[in-house]
Amino acid sequence: MWHRGHDRFTEAFATRMWDVLSMRSMLRAATTSILAVALLGPVGPAEAGGRLECFAELPGMTARGVPATFHYEGGSASTIKRGPGRLGYQPRDVAFPHHADGLAAATKRYWFTLSGSQLREVTEIDRRDAQGNLVSSDYHTRVVAKHWEGARQISIGRNRAYLYVLTNTDQLVRYRLRGKDGETVARYDQVVGTGFGSIGTFGYSRTITALGARIDVFFATDADTGALLEFAIPRDEPTSYARRVLVDSGWWDFRATGRMASCLNPKNGNTYGAIVAVDITGAVRLWTDEDATDGDGSDIVEWGVLKPFWKPMPYSD
Repeated sequence: MWHRGHDRFTEAFATRMWDVLSMRSMLRAATTSILAVALLGPVGPAEAGGRLECFAELPGMTARGVPATFHYEGGSASTIKRGPGRLGYQPRDVAFPHHADGLAAATKRYWFTLSGSQLREVTEIDRRDAQGNLVSSDYHTRVVAKHWEGARQISIGRNRAYLYVLTNTDQLVRYRLRGKDGETVARYDQVVGTGFGSIGTFGYSRTITALGARIDVFFATDADTGALLEFAIPRDEPTSYARRVLVDSGWWDFRATGRMASCLNPKNGNTYGAIVAVDITGAVRLWTDEDATDGDGSDIVEWGVLKPFWKPMPYSD
């Protein structure tokens, strides 16, 4: 069920959220057998009637500050380093804007990092060949704000309007991002809610529209209970956020989780949403999710380890 956030949360709002997200009335708990780890075969995880062809990506950073992306495709795992430029530091966390129109081939990108006590904006300058393939990347950083040692994780919803910050004092806080790319200013907006101290990973999943209201949905894990969660946060009334438990337990020791993954059964054409995550040992794991937008975790099934001991620092996006 949806759980209340701030006191302004209402049962009517929860009912509307339930209808829009097509939530089912009850969740079936994940079993320990689902979480058993098994290395995938060379073609991908097995499924009744065939084997799945899966794709997955997750952002990371090397110890020297070179952005690195975990990439899995065609049964093969690799690390794509976006150099030769580097940040020169390994951020505590990163946050990427999620533009509705996509910016895959943009020559400049702008994103944010937490480094020490600073919030920084990164300008990434990409050089591509005639086919649009990435040839090299360079980076410039500027300090957006100081005295951010109390922030532990950051995430941006759709486009570049708001920065969500998990603090060391149990809060989820929202900031407005204003100004031109490369000259961004982060202005305090409001406290979304409290009780977020046990959240282990937190990242953007999708944006939905309900009764004219735009709602950013974030994907999270609870380090204390091991639950896999979703938070639906309305843009206009963020304190009326709703919390959904997808899976009751088993998601304790993760450094990063995300939905930048999908699977296809080439024999019958069935497609699946998927979840990619990195645990504290560096193992990159994959789960299928029959419908990644239904808010129901009963169809989330772990297929195995895509790569053990991935070395870069992983981030939830």
